[in-house]
Amino acid sequence: EILRIKDIPVVFLSSHTEPAIVEKTEKITSYGYVVKNSGIVVLDASIKMAFKLYEAKILQKQREEELQKSEYKYRMLFENMNVSFGLHEAIYDDSGNPVDFRYVDMNPKFLDNLGSSASAICGHTAKELFPKTEQYWIDTFGEVAKTGKSATFQNYSSELDQWFNTFAFCPQENYFASFFIDITEQKKAEEALKASENRLRHLMKHLPGTAWIVDKELKFTLSLGAGLEKIGLKPDQVVGMSLYEFFDTKDDNHIVISSHLNALNGNTVQYEQSYDHLTFGTSLSPVYDENGSIMAVAGLSLDISDRKQAETSKRENENFYRTIIQTSKDGFWTIDAQSGRITDANDTYCRLSGYEKEELLTLSISDIDSMEDPLQTQEHMRYVIANGSDLFETRHRRKDGSLFDAEISVTYSPEKNGQFVCFCRDISARKRALG
Repeated sequence: EILRIKDIPVVFLSSHTEPAIVEKTEKITSYGYVVKNSGIVVLDASIKMAFKLYEAKILQKQREEELQKSEYKYRMLFENMNVSFGLHEAIYDDSGNPVDFRYVDMNPKFLDNLGSSASAICGHTAKELFPKTEQYWIDTFGEVAKTGKSATFQNYSSELDQWFNTFAFCPQENYFASFFIDITEQKKAEEALKASENRLRHLMKHLPGTAWIVDKELKFTLSLGAGLEKIGLKPDQVVGMSLYEFFDTKDDNHIVISSHLNALNGNTVQYEQSYDHLTFGTSLSPVYDENGSIMAVAGLSLDISDRKQAETSKRENENFYRTIIQTSKDGFWTIDAQSGRITDANDTYCRLSGYEKEELLTLSISDIDSMEDPLQTQEHMRYVIANGSDLFETRHRRKDGSLFDAEISVTYSPEKNGQFVCFCRDISARKRALG
């Protein structure tokens, strides 16, 4: 009754030596049985031994309790971790080559990945359950179980159509334990990103201009585009080189350097620059990281040499024709087709009319033509628009009010929302000669 309440060391002291009596006491406690006539020395030794056995029993009980707690803790971790974990036995052929492995134990997450139950998996081999298991899984796990060297790797399972990040180690000879993390979605995202990058790189490679990225140190991290060939470069040839090195300058005020520094401050920058006898139009934009901080500058440059040459030629032609018009002995002016107002005039017509050019630009054709009223002028303008041109005689009113005979050659041009281009010749002397 006492021992049911509390475990204490009990030594039996008895005069009985019958086996049945001794066996009965051993069923009660196993700390000792001393016959009365054994003497004090035996009794003392038996009591001391009883205490030692008791202490050993208590210690063993504590260890068992601690082991049970530890096993429970790890079992809970094993069953509730959000990572697939399994214990397996490697299987080798007669030559020691890995040919399969057997499932020994696994956590619920592992079973979820396999889409099965422990009873359907444990004890079976990989090839029994998944005949198309790739050999690289078997070879890698077999090597871990044989050598004891752990392995970390990524691989694909065609049976499960999943990618796994795997860590395997050897807990005992011919066995391996493994952690599996499903990274299928990550792999799909990586592959999609890679495909997108390849498409973009292909597009940029055939871009008629040049595209590049420089980091915050103004070092090239990318350079692509068909335009590179025009300046004798290959794709990514300048990667690792800084803008300072490429343009052989240390001057932050250099147009390219200053423009990129400006872009690093968050501004979109556009500029034109001549390089190797070519003219390029460039646009720069800051590149931001996921935290919204500027991490680089992206540049796009197009060869605008032909356009610049065309603009120069056009400007030269305009200057050439303006010189002709300004030095012509005939008067010249242009009229807006919508309002009828004079928009330009040469020096000759200014002399003929007596007006300064600035004064003429405030007048309309009705202010200087004395032979047509405004309605007739509008009808005449519609006629010229319909027919494209006209040649006629009229009389113009000078600033001082006097009149002079004029021969007008007018052509309609649809440019600039419609305008009349007019040449005026003073025919007063001819009129007088004809009487």
